[in-house]
Amino acid sequence: MITSALSAAVFIGGKTEGFYGPRPGIQDEYERFVAECGDGAAFALGMAGGAARKLPHGDSQVHRFLRMTADPDLAVALIIDELAT
Repeated sequence: MITSALSAAVFIGGKTEGFYGPRPGIQDEYERFVAECGDGAAFALGMAGGAARKLPHGDSQVHRFLRMTADPDLAVALIIDELAT
């Protein structure tokens, strides 16, 4: 449960099958973040090949790249740059 407003969240991995409930847990976490912190920046990283790759956040070039990259150092640099601007 989110008890205070967050300014950003990073979502990595997540089961694509064999999860409990109607949707992957990472999707549930994402939906809770958006509901509670709608103005916060959400970054979905697809590098772990999980359900985070399919989260519906961000159509910018940076967000599309983060879903596809396998380079964690570059992903961190891009996120820091986005948060700094």
